[in-house]
Amino acid sequence: MTRFTTARSLALLALFPLGAMLLRLGMSDSFLYDEAEQYLVAEDLRPGYPNQPPLFYWGVHAVSRLIGMGLPAIVLVKYACLLLMYAGLYASARCLFPLSTNPRGPDIALVVAGSALLIPQFSAKIIEDLTHTVLMLAVTAWTTWAFLRVMASRRLRDYGVLGLLFGLGMLSKYNYLIPAAALTGSALLSRQHRGAVLNPRFLLAILIGLAVLLPHLVWLWQESFQPLGYAMARGRVGGLGLAGAGKILVSSYWPCALYALVVGLCFGCRLGQPDELAGDAAGLHPLIRRAGLLALGLPMVAIASGLLGFFKAKWLTASMLLLPLAVFSLTRRDLLLRRRAPFGRGVALVGVLVLGARALPGFAPDITGSGPRELIPYDHLSTQLETRIAAHGWNPAQTLLVTRTPLLAANLLKLSSFGGYVIVREEPTAEQRRLMATYPRAVLVWDAGPDRGPGPPTELGQAYPEAVSQQPLTALYRRSTKERYALGWAFAEASHGSGTSHVSGASHGSGASPAGLSPARPADQPPPAPAGTGA
Repeated sequence: MTRFTTARSLALLALFPLGAMLLRLGMSDSFLYDEAEQYLVAEDLRPGYPNQPPLFYWGVHAVSRLIGMGLPAIVLVKYACLLLMYAGLYASARCLFPLSTNPRGPDIALVVAGSALLIPQFSAKIIEDLTHTVLMLAVTAWTTWAFLRVMASRRLRDYGVLGLLFGLGMLSKYNYLIPAAALTGSALLSRQHRGAVLNPRFLLAILIGLAVLLPHLVWLWQESFQPLGYAMARGRVGGLGLAGAGKILVSSYWPCALYALVVGLCFGCRLGQPDELAGDAAGLHPLIRRAGLLALGLPMVAIASGLLGFFKAKWLTASMLLLPLAVFSLTRRDLLLRRRAPFGRGVALVGVLVLGARALPGFAPDITGSGPRELIPYDHLSTQLETRIAAHGWNPAQTLLVTRTPLLAANLLKLSSFGGYVIVREEPTAEQRRLMATYPRAVLVWDAGPDRGPGPPTELGQAYPEAVSQQPLTALYRRSTKERYALGWAFAEASHGSGTSHVSGASHGSGASPAGLSPARPADQPPPAPAGTGA
């Protein structure tokens, strides 16, 4: 067998992100929820945003300057991050399993990195509606690589790279702090590696990270740390309860247990044998095992003990990225060398099946019985809506679009000529009230599925009690001859009163709105959302 070069290994790892990107672009040009948020928000370059840290927004902003704001820019950034995640995981595995220790055959590091496809969070789930999480995973993978290099060599440049990644990680999602703290804690628990952390160079790395993070920290200070405060309020003590904690533990950790079981059955376990047998003179194998245990164990203890009042399973995704490295550090080297090729082929088959399972409902929804959200026929619905508005004697360019979610707002704004939009949630700010008062004519839209009652949802009805509901607009899902999507809508022709619903919104035209907002951007003060908890 031919030895796998680094270039060949990376090319194989790129196949899954490339296939997923082409599948997403070929399925539809409609936005999913997180993509819709990017379309509405990322055109404006700011040091901070209410819902998420800014790094992914910055990436979309930069790419959109080259190819235009739209789905291709958002998808390109997302799947570039996914490719970087697998490349970073491969680089980290190379620190544990150098090429020099491999006989001819598939690169062990390639097998380790590719095995992440067996964890749903890095295969089926990651190609759904996620954006910021994918970026955080990419930074986490490369942070692990830089940390292992620091522990092995303690060179100044490696500390500098680690500090840069610390800053970028916190700019990607705030729960990046969990794996970063786990890696640091693992080193502090090791006599061999403690000195690499307790020295001035590690302090320099922290200072570099803070320098990268400084503009966002200033913004958080100016915003009174509202994004962080919201998450802390939801995580109040004692809120989950025993049943809630059990449900979270099962949903969060079963993929980890299944992955460890599959790898253990394939390659055995050398627990209790000296790590030197694996060619690990730098002691990186026990280091990464402790880091994986801390990254997954500490949240488990917090959940089980009732210290958290709110928790989302996807917050553990970055911690799970350490799992392949930790589990493979325990495998038997003889079985790993003998079985890596068939195992790699099995992993490749899983990747193909994941993409196939994603493609089938998207390209043959009548076979599966339902289509994904990408197939909602926004183009036909937008045409119907503008026709009805014009027939009513209104000019869409002088009409406000009012919805409950960014999903409807972005998909309709992309295809229509509304003067502005608002997203109704809770209490509106003064700036948002001014925007609503600027447009005496508004069109309310909502998902009018079979589980919805007649008339607009409560939030929209409270914001515009004078709204007059119309017959829902319907159109067949794309590529479907059976299933139809229904869009509820209503006219509201009056100056806005003292509604009690939150509104985030913007002008959508060629210039600034009368309220002083930039085109196609949310208002200055959307409501705080769980920090670092979105996709």
